[in-house]
Amino acid sequence: MRTVTVRELNRDTASVFKTCEQEGEVIIRHRDGRQFRLTPVDAVSERKPEWPDFRARKLRIRSEPIPPDICAKVDAAIRGE
Repeated sequence: MRTVTVRELNRDTASVFKTCEQEGEVIIRHRDGRQFRLTPVDAVSERKPEWPDFRARKLRIRSEPIPPDICAKVDAAIRGE
C-alpha cells in the first residue's frame, strides 16, 4: 500500500490510478493530516462493443434494391443532363 499526497494525485493522476490497480489501494494524505483510501471498484473488462446490425437495418429500411431506371435518372441528374 502506497501513500501519496493530494498534490501528487492532482499532478499525476494516471500513475496514482495505475498504482491503485496494481497494489489494491492507495492512501491519499492531505496537508492537514486527513487521510483517504482509494480502492478500485471493478476490473476493466476487455469486452468488445456491440455494433448494430447494419445489414438488418438496411433490409428494414428498404428490402429491395433500387431499380436500374431510377439509378440511371439519378446519375443523369448528378451529371447535369
